[in-house]
Amino acid sequence: MSVAPDLASNLGISFLVTADFRITGVFPVDGSVAVPADTWPGWSFSHPVDPARVDLSRFTITRLLTNAVEPASLTVSPDRLQVTIQPWSFMELLENYEIRVASDVLDQRGRPLGVPFVTRFSTQPPPPPPLEVSSLDNYRDSSFTATSTHVPPDGMLYLEVRACDRSFSTIDTTRVRVTSSDGGIPGDEVTLEETGNNTGIFRVSMSIDLPVGTSITVQSQGKPVFIITLKVVARPVLIGLNPASGSSGLTLDQPIVLGFDKPMDGLSLASGVVCEDGSKTPVLLARSISPDGLSITISPMDSWATGSQHQVFCTDRLFGADGVGPRPVSFFFGTSSPDFAELELYSGLPPVAMQRVSVLREALPGTLLVVASTTNLFSRRPETRQTRLRLSGSSIPLVLSESAAQPGNFTGSYLLPDSRGTIGSVTLEFFSNPSISFTIPFLPGLIGFSPASGARQVSETPVIEASFTRKIFLGAGAGSLTLRARNAVVPVRSVIVGNASSVLRWEPTGSLPPGASCTASFANLTDLLGQPVTVPTFGFTIVGTDGITIYEDRAFTRLLPGGVISVPEVFVEVVASGPWTSTRESPSLRTLTQRNATAPVLLPLAGAATETRRFQNQIRFEAGRGFPSLLLPLVPGEQVELSSPILTNRRRVFNYRVKGDTPPARIKALSVYRDGFYAERIEGDLQQAQLFIEIQAEDLNWVNIDTTRIKATSTTDQSGVEFPLVESGVHSGLFRGDLTLANITNSSGAILLRASAGDTIVLASVTDPAVSIRFRYLPETRIDHPIAWPSPARGDMVTFSFYLTFSAEIELFVYDMAGDEVYYTSHNGKPGENRIPWHFPQHLANGAYFFELKPFAQTEFQIKQKKIRGKFAVLR
Repeated sequence: MSVAPDLASNLGISFLVTADFRITGVFPVDGSVAVPADTWPGWSFSHPVDPARVDLSRFTITRLLTNAVEPASLTVSPDRLQVTIQPWSFMELLENYEIRVASDVLDQRGRPLGVPFVTRFSTQPPPPPPLEVSSLDNYRDSSFTATSTHVPPDGMLYLEVRACDRSFSTIDTTRVRVTSSDGGIPGDEVTLEETGNNTGIFRVSMSIDLPVGTSITVQSQGKPVFIITLKVVARPVLIGLNPASGSSGLTLDQPIVLGFDKPMDGLSLASGVVCEDGSKTPVLLARSISPDGLSITISPMDSWATGSQHQVFCTDRLFGADGVGPRPVSFFFGTSSPDFAELELYSGLPPVAMQRVSVLREALPGTLLVVASTTNLFSRRPETRQTRLRLSGSSIPLVLSESAAQPGNFTGSYLLPDSRGTIGSVTLEFFSNPSISFTIPFLPGLIGFSPASGARQVSETPVIEASFTRKIFLGAGAGSLTLRARNAVVPVRSVIVGNASSVLRWEPTGSLPPGASCTASFANLTDLLGQPVTVPTFGFTIVGTDGITIYEDRAFTRLLPGGVISVPEVFVEVVASGPWTSTRESPSLRTLTQRNATAPVLLPLAGAATETRRFQNQIRFEAGRGFPSLLLPLVPGEQVELSSPILTNRRRVFNYRVKGDTPPARIKALSVYRDGFYAERIEGDLQQAQLFIEIQAEDLNWVNIDTTRIKATSTTDQSGVEFPLVESGVHSGLFRGDLTLANITNSSGAILLRASAGDTIVLASVTDPAVSIRFRYLPETRIDHPIAWPSPARGDMVTFSFYLTFSAEIELFVYDMAGDEVYYTSHNGKPGENRIPWHFPQHLANGAYFFELKPFAQTEFQIKQKKIRGKFAVLR
């Protein structure tokens, strides 16, 4: 309420009008009958009582039969709104009592009650409440199996009093006084009922709703010395779940981990955490708790149900270490089911062991490796898979073991009998039951070969052929033929394409010597499963036709076939096409080299045996010491043609040491230039996008323009780009190319490296990565090397030349000595060299002139030089 003058509302005051001081409640109420003898009467007031006026002269309990005041104690609630009188002994049975409050009791404001307050009641009939109390406890749940001194804020009190039962035939009661420190429970009398006749156990369940941290005092009214204090604490909270609720595809032994914010009671796990599968069937669980009590792990005793939805319950029987349980909660997860199965069989002997039977449809006698890949149903324990071999009417089971390193992969092996031609199959008994059928093959055999053994009219370029009953593995067959001519091994090559064939063919890489005796021997021939096949060695003789043959040794036994000769000295034999009968001229060897294509050199031939039509000589390609020989100077890579027209129409062409593009092996230096003239090297930071790269290396082919490769990387593009550098000229040893840096890719056809400003650019030779160079890429639009030429200009024109690092719009100003502008033009500048010609007007005077170039960037790269100046002279 507020009061204020009409003309001065700001002078008003506010006050609270309180109710009168009075008794608002009494227990027991007036006229009550059968009041328990261990009851503690009490009064409730409208306002807090003045504690100075709370004494046994103003609060009394009187037995009316004797009109005697009973000895008692007084208790005031923390908020002083309630006063309880506690008789020192039980009230007499079937007696009338009076409780009285004097009229001079004051509230905290000093207001008196005004009139005495009298209440009368009668006590209960026999039997009396229990007097001999032996214990007072609070339990954590309704099972009354484990005591607890902690309760949740919104939980229940499960109180139990054990006392000596004073009546064997009735169910009795006893009472306790419950008080909370926050005043939420000011001192309630709670009745506990005996659990059965003559049990002496009295229990009650009481709900509470109190804040965390509140203390609750429970005192026996049968024997007040029994007092327990309970603490209100927060419930444990489920803060983690692995795997998360709703997860699917869990393995059948996947453990579930529940994380709580408070330690849990491991003894409550059996009934506190339970699980059901999709058919509501309970799942037997193995439960464990971490040492700190914060994590609970559950897993199936056997396994989770396959492909089923499971529900895990945290029941009200789960408790924390302090006896307070979390709120009941449940969550779901789904398990995996078989949805994948693959089977493979492996067989074979070296060098082709472990061949896939599903491809060849054949398996050798002996060990048959079985490999299965299936859905991995268990993650914590090894699994097995069942397979079945069906062979010759019998069925043989095999259990495959899981690989510890590769879950879901299973291996095992069968021992196949030596039953050639028998058909069998292996089936994996899982999911779709994949199966592979196979045949135990026969041994491979030789059908025939050519040329026939002992043949004498075989051409100089024969094809060696062998056919077999089964396909032969070409990985071994390609190098399995050893061909000898005059006891020298002749290089051969396979002419069969593919990895296997039942017919194998080889041919020598060059012509065989006319009349030479040859042998062909085979080794390491196997079929696709590694079964060996034997081919006997056979011989034949090359027909005696004409030709030119080159040897490595003075005995003319080590043949040098092919198109490249790498030795500095050779021995040449020319076989005439017919008997040599001329006496007028000596046979010679005509040599035509690449550097002297129009001036052939004739080298003499000596007759080795005229009747055999053979003529020979010795040629050196490089000057050196040794037996006397003919010198034919050659450089690496040079092509030579040998012929002898008067003896034979055949020719022999080869290259010395190397042939064609030959990348250098020794890299000497790596340089980077600013322009395509390779005149100005780049030192320090890189400020332009186009690089001109040069590698100096030792040239291996003196008559061919070769290439070498370089790799460029940047901070932005770590994988980089690899590209070739081309030799600038024949035998120059300088390999050149250009590279463009850009932060985006395009289809311009130039070699691009993705790079951004600030990147480190690294260029390295692919042949020798130790030869490298690095720059820091700091792009800047800049004009370099401005010049006006000729100076002095004696004609009618001058050219302004300059270099640009990036595209820019260029403005050109020309001033005379007085500072007057005499010429202006603009130019769309490109990276690299730019030229702007100026044709003089007729009236232009002789003298010195100044020119000024102003760039305007067309890219995002800044311009630090705002203008560039220079001068020139005109003298006409």
